[in-house]
Amino acid sequence: MAKYNGHQRKRRSSAQKSQAQKAQLQSLARFSEPKLQVAEHNNLDGLPLARPDDLNATTSVDNLARMRNKQISSLTKSCKNAIQREKRAKSKVTKLDKTVDNLCEQLSESCQARERVEILMQGLQAQADVDARELELLRNSAEELEHVIAQQSQELVRASVDLENRDNLISSLRKRNGELLRDRDSMRKKIQRMKTRNSQQPPNLLAAKDETPQFYLKHKGIIRPEVRDMIRKLACQGVSTHHVTNVIDIVAEGLGVVVVGSISARSVARIMLEGLIQARIQLAYELSQANSISICLDGTSIKNVQHEAKAIYIRSPEDEAVSAPETRSNNQSVLRTLGVHKAPNHTAQQQLNGWISTLNTCCNVFSRSPLGKNQALRFQQVAPKLRGVLTDHAADQKRFCELLLQWKQTCDREFRASNTLKEMTVAQQLDVLSKHLDTAANQMGNWRTLPTDEQATLMHDAWFAMAAQMGNAEFQKLNPDEQFEVDFLAWSGCCMHKELNAVKGGVTAMTHAWKEHNLIPPCTFPNKFEVEKASQLKEEKGARGAVKLASLAGALFNNKDDNKGYQNTVDFFFEKTFGYSNRFPDTSNTRYGSYCDAAVELLLHRKEYIELLATQQYFRSTSELNNIEKNVSRGLQDVSTLTELAVLALYAQAVGKPYMQKVRDSNVNGLSLGPFHNRVKQHCRAIIKEPDLLLGSDASYQTGSLDGSQWDRPDVVYTIQWLASQLPDLRLVVIAFFSGALSTWERFTSEFDSDDSVIARATPKQRESAWVPPTNDISEGSLGQCRQMLRIAPTMTDEQRNARVMLRRNDTFNWAKHTLSDNDQYFIKHEARALDSSGMNKKVRMELNSAFEDRAAANRERKEKVLARKSANKKRLDEVNLLENVTYEEMQHMRVIELDLQIDKLRESGDPYIRPKTMIGNKAAKIRELLSCFERRAAHISDSSCSLTREENSTTGFPEIEDGIGVDNCTEDIELSFEDEVIF
Repeated sequence: MAKYNGHQRKRRSSAQKSQAQKAQLQSLARFSEPKLQVAEHNNLDGLPLARPDDLNATTSVDNLARMRNKQISSLTKSCKNAIQREKRAKSKVTKLDKTVDNLCEQLSESCQARERVEILMQGLQAQADVDARELELLRNSAEELEHVIAQQSQELVRASVDLENRDNLISSLRKRNGELLRDRDSMRKKIQRMKTRNSQQPPNLLAAKDETPQFYLKHKGIIRPEVRDMIRKLACQGVSTHHVTNVIDIVAEGLGVVVVGSISARSVARIMLEGLIQARIQLAYELSQANSISICLDGTSIKNVQHEAKAIYIRSPEDEAVSAPETRSNNQSVLRTLGVHKAPNHTAQQQLNGWISTLNTCCNVFSRSPLGKNQALRFQQVAPKLRGVLTDHAADQKRFCELLLQWKQTCDREFRASNTLKEMTVAQQLDVLSKHLDTAANQMGNWRTLPTDEQATLMHDAWFAMAAQMGNAEFQKLNPDEQFEVDFLAWSGCCMHKELNAVKGGVTAMTHAWKEHNLIPPCTFPNKFEVEKASQLKEEKGARGAVKLASLAGALFNNKDDNKGYQNTVDFFFEKTFGYSNRFPDTSNTRYGSYCDAAVELLLHRKEYIELLATQQYFRSTSELNNIEKNVSRGLQDVSTLTELAVLALYAQAVGKPYMQKVRDSNVNGLSLGPFHNRVKQHCRAIIKEPDLLLGSDASYQTGSLDGSQWDRPDVVYTIQWLASQLPDLRLVVIAFFSGALSTWERFTSEFDSDDSVIARATPKQRESAWVPPTNDISEGSLGQCRQMLRIAPTMTDEQRNARVMLRRNDTFNWAKHTLSDNDQYFIKHEARALDSSGMNKKVRMELNSAFEDRAAANRERKEKVLARKSANKKRLDEVNLLENVTYEEMQHMRVIELDLQIDKLRESGDPYIRPKTMIGNKAAKIRELLSCFERRAAHISDSSCSLTREENSTTGFPEIEDGIGVDNCTEDIELSFEDEVIF
C-alpha cells in the first residue's frame, strides 16, 4: 500500500473503482459531442469539403472518433463489469450484514446468559456459605450429641446391669423360695415316712443301720460336684464310662460305705465334656495371663485320617521375674496340651487354620464365662505373645512357620491400627475409610450395581486394607530393634529328627563308598520271589547292608506282630545263656536309635544269635531255615556287613548316645543349642581327619566321645577294636559314614548357622522368652497315645479323648478347684449340654468326607485333562510320518514345528535316546538330533534283519523260552513284593 504523509492509504473498493470509471466515461463523452455536432452541421449546410486542410481535418476527426468509440466500447465493457462486481459486492455486503446481525444476536444472548450465570453463582456461593455454617453447627451438635449419648449409654449400661442384677436376684429368690417350700413339704413327708418306718422296725435293726455310713451320689437328683470330680479322675485313669458306677461301688464296699444312687454312661460322658470345657477355660485364662508362649506340633495318619497334635509352653510374668536368662537351672515354662484333632489334610494352611480354630474355641468359651466375661479375650490377642515354634524339618512345617509369622504380623498391625483409630474422631475415621472405598470402587468399576453381599465384602476388604496401611505406618515408626522384637518368632527343628537324618545320611554315604572305592559290597538279602527267580535274573537282586540286616533281625527276634517272629523264644534262650532275658531293639517299629542299638546287639551277641538260628533250624521237622533266617545268618557272617554294623555302633557310641543324652534334658532350651551343634560337627570333622580316635589301639572315650564321658557300651567298642583286624575296609567306611553324617548335620542345623537367622540375631532374653524343648517328644507322645486310645475305644470322639488327656496333663483338677466359682460351674454345665447336642462330631466327619470327595474330584478332573491332552497329541502324531530318508538339506527347508513333530513321533515310538524337544536349543541342534536318531534306527533295523535271518536258518525255528519267565509263573501279589519287604 502507498503511504501519504507517513500514513497508510486505504485501498479503494470495487464500487468506488466502477464509479470513477463511469465519471471518466461521461467526461469523455461531453468532450467529443461538440465536435461531432460541428461536423454534422457543416455537412448539412452543403458546403464542399474539398479543401485539403478541411479534408485532413475531417480525416483526423474520423480517426479520433473511431478511437473514441473504441475507448467508449472498452469503457462500456468495464462499466458493465464494474456494475456486475458492484452487484456481487452488494450481495456479499448483504450476507455479511446478516452474519453480523446473527453474531450480534448471539453475543447479546451470551451476555445475558453470562449475567444469569453470575447471578446463579452468587446465589450458590451464598447457599454454600449458609450450608457450611449449618454443617459446622451440625458437627458441633453431633459432637455434643455423641458426648450426651456416651453419657446416656453409660448410665443405660449401669441401669441395665443393675436391673439385670435385681431381676436375677428376684428370680433366684423366687426360685429359692419355691425350692424351700418344696423342700419343707418333702421333708415333712420324709419325716412322716421315717417315723412310720422306724415304728415298724425292731430296735436292734435300727441300731445296726445307724452304724453303717452312706454316701449319696446325688443331691436332689443332681450329681454332686465332688462326685463329678471323682468321675473325671476315674475316666482319666482309663475307667470306661459304662463301668464308673461299678468301680465306685467296689471301692465303697471295700471301705465299708454304702453308695446310694447310680450314674448312667450318658451322664459320665457329659461330665467329661464339662471337664473339657474346664480345660479350655483354663487354657484361655493362662494365655491371657501369659507373657510369652511357644508352640509345638506334629501330625500323623491314623486309620487313613490325618490327626494333628498341638501343645503350648506358657511363660507367665512371674516366671520371667524368677528366671535368669542362660543361667537358671530349671525350666519355668508350663506345658499345656491342646489335644489331638482330626484334619482334612496336612498342608501348612490347614495346620494354621486348625491352630486358629482351636485358639478361637478356647478364647470364645472363656469370654462368655463368668470368669472371663470382663476380659473379652480374642484369639488375635494371643498372636503377639507367640515367640517360638518347634516342629520337624519337613517343607510343610517350614511353610507353616512362614504363615504363622504372617498371621502374627497381621494381628499386630491390626492392633496398632485400632489404637490409632481410637484416637481419631468419627469424621476422621469415615474420611480415611472413604478414601480406601473409593480406591476399591475404582478398581471394581460401577460398584453400586454389585449385589449387597459383594458390596459388604468390598467394604470389609477396604477396612482391612486401611488397617494394614495404618498399622504398617505405625510399625515403621519403630526402630529396627523394636521391629525385630515385635515380629520375633524363632523356629527350631526337633533334635531327634536331626540325629535320625544324620544316621540316614551316613548310611547313604557308606553305601556309595563300596562302589566308589571298588570294594566288595555287603551281601544281598533277597526276598522269596527273588530267590526263586535268581537263575533268570540278569544281576543279583535284593537289599543289602547293616540297616537291612537290623530290620530283618528286628522282624525275626522282636516283631511288632505277636503272631510273627520268635517272640518269647528269644527271651527264654538268653535267660538260659546269660541268666537274664535280653530284648532285641525294636526295629520293627519306628524307634529313635533302634538301628544303631541293633548293630550293637548283633556285634556283641553275634555267636549267640547264630546259635539260636541253628537251634531253631533243627526245632522244625524240615530241619531247614526259612528265607529270612538264611538272610540273617548270612549277614552275621559277612565281613562287609559286619563292617557296616561296626560303623553304626561306633557312631552311636561317639555321637549318637552323648547327643541324645544332652537333648533329652528337660531343662535345656532348644534355641540355645547352636554351640553344641557346632561341637557335634567339629567332632565329626575330627574323626574324619583322624579315624584312630575310634579305631586306634589307644582310643579312649575322652577323645572319641562327643562329651568326653564314658562310653555308653564300652564292651562294643572293645569288640570292634578286636574285630578291626578282620575288617580291612573299616577305616574307609568310617570316614565315608562320618562324612555323610557331617553333610547332613550341616543341612539340618541351618537355623543356628546363618548369621542373619532369627536365633543368631536374638538376645539371650529373647531366646529365653521363646523357650522350646530340644525334642518334640510331647507331640510324638500325644499321637502315640491317641493311636493306643483309639485301639481300645475305636468309637471315642475327639472331645472325649482330648478331655481325658487335657484334664490329666494340664492339672485342670487343681486349677478348677482353686479358680472356678459356682457360677462358673453352672455355666460349664450348660456349655457341656450345648456341646453335646451340637452334633460337632458329625460335622467333622462330614467335613472330612467333603475334603475326601473334593480331592478325588480334583484329581479326576486333572486326570481327564491329562488323558484328553494325550489323546489329542496322539491323534496329532498319528497323522505324522517319519522322514527316515530325509537329508540335511531337506531338513534345512523344514519349519521348526515340523521338526518338533518328528521328535514327538520318535519319542512316541519308544526311542529312549532322543531328548525332549524342550531340551534341544535351536533348529540346527534339532536337525542333528533327528539325523543321529534316524541313523540309530537304520542300524537297529539292519541288525534285527540279520538276527532274523540266522533264526530262520536254525533248526528249531524259535528260541527256547526259559522256565519261570512269564506272567503266569509270577506270584499274584508280585506288585507288593519289593526289595525292602520282609516276607515270612
